[in-house]
Amino acid sequence: MFTDIYASPLREMADLIISAGVASVSTFDTLVPALAQVEALIACMTLRSPGLNSRLEGINALRSEFDPTCRMKNKDVYASPSFTPGQKAA
Repeated sequence: MFTDIYASPLREMADLIISAGVASVSTFDTLVPALAQVEALIACMTLRSPGLNSRLEGINALRSEFDPTCRMKNKDVYASPSFTPGQKAA
């Protein structure tokens, strides 16, 4: 379960809790730490799951086909420039 640091009622039902701070200097809470956690999880899953990267590429291709504003056609937007698909996690 991804959640903020406050006591969510669903915390008791979760097997794993990944919490992120939301405090910010602005008037509004920040979601940047939670987004970074989700992106890190997706990157790890991509590295550890040999077929996942091609599945995500397929999803991106479908999205590009139906979204004329999508500028990511034919690009691997899920892989970091620092690794190649299939590379083992450090």
